[in-house]
Amino acid sequence: MWKTFPGFPDAAGCPLLSLCVVGITLTVPNVLARQNRPEFAAQDATGAPGNASNAATSGRDTEQDGAAVLRQARARLDEHTTIQARLLETVAFGHRRFRALGQYVQGPNGQLRVSLEFVPQDADQSEAASGQDQQSNDSSGTSSQRRTAAKRRKKRRDDRSMMLQVSDGQILWTLWQTGDEPHVTRRDIQEIVRAAEGNERIPDHQLLASLGVGGIKALLAALQESIQFTAAAETTVDDEPFVVIQGKWNERNRALLARGQDSERPLPAYVPDYVRIYLDRDTLFPRRLLYLKRHPTEKKVRPLVSLDLSEIVLNGDVDPKLFRFVAPDGVKPEDETQQYIERIRQIAEGQAAAAK
Repeated sequence: MWKTFPGFPDAAGCPLLSLCVVGITLTVPNVLARQNRPEFAAQDATGAPGNASNAATSGRDTEQDGAAVLRQARARLDEHTTIQARLLETVAFGHRRFRALGQYVQGPNGQLRVSLEFVPQDADQSEAASGQDQQSNDSSGTSSQRRTAAKRRKKRRDDRSMMLQVSDGQILWTLWQTGDEPHVTRRDIQEIVRAAEGNERIPDHQLLASLGVGGIKALLAALQESIQFTAAAETTVDDEPFVVIQGKWNERNRALLARGQDSERPLPAYVPDYVRIYLDRDTLFPRRLLYLKRHPTEKKVRPLVSLDLSEIVLNGDVDPKLFRFVAPDGVKPEDETQQYIERIRQIAEGQAAAAK
């Protein structure tokens, strides 16, 4: 997946990083986040989790409050037969910056469709030159201008990447495409679930996160598995009330991210230190997820990855054709089913060893 983004660090050995990029997948946040959602800008730059500045805290002050609110939010998602939302994801690792726009559609019985198109920031800004490119295509343009315009258009096409996830409740398909190079994977969700049945040692949120089934609930489950949340707080953004929960990697995942080095050392620049989630105060529906990086010397943070959900429609009509997938011609899907079954087996063995 990371090969889809040229110049990004190779995170193949660190599945938690894929969570940061794909967000709902993922896939999984930077100045672009403030440009596109200015009402959140002041909130994004507040201090590290645990310092809930600019937020009026509720009466709950225990360390478990954030985790408890997240569990409630996950439970509330089950109340909706369908979910539709517009997605905006921004990613900034070093000099590589992307913005992704897409749609999220969730139906009953595990049906899911998530689409995202990633545009590098430089390519996104170069769209302003498209008018010049068009003029260069006119007969009045010189041959040199026409060649330059053609190169610009080709670069914009090559720099664009897209991701499509589709599940009919049985098979989860994922299509990644960079330029003209598609890659398709499949997972038999029901086979994975059957393999997991009887593993009572695996907590529900850990099982859901391990299935890799996508969707908002799985994303929240993965965060519940990976993050140690502090107390919840309430805040208002653009006159809209939110519950904010935030936290840092738990000890197990902090050690994983450190990759064998001292877990107390600062994480690499492309790895977030904290997660912050904005939930609608009334519905507890997630509206914004932020992966934040701590400033090396000052008491402030900056977004690495952000995911915004807007234009939300709950329990509306959804076209069942959206959950059908056909692989591009000539592309052989890679079956990942056994990889996920093996992951669940390893989790069960780890839980059994820990219980001894």
